Amino acid sequence: MIKEGKKSREFPHLFVLLISIIIVATILTYIVPAGQYDRIIDENNREIIDPTSFKYIERTPVNPAKMLLCIVEGLIQAAGISVLIFLAYSSLYII
Repeated sequence: MIKEGKKSREFPHLFVLLISIIIVATILTYIVPAGQYDRIIDENNREIIDPTSFKYIERTPVNPAKMLLCIVEGLIQAAGISVLIFLAYSSLYII
């Protein structure tokens, strides 16, 4: 039995979630200290991370204007895989 007058809560739109995650990640670049590990080549000729080599590096926070540009740059870099996904879906749709 549904009660009258009570609204059901909807899940937010996908773009709202994605933009929220991007904004939180941008804010975290000001809070979380930056660091890196050195990479070494092991006996199997693979590049691995040396767990004892952590060091802090200079912090490079992302400003809001750069955040918006990074979204566009990411879409440009992912264009190849995006086209592949669209072509795979369209070929399955045709079949």
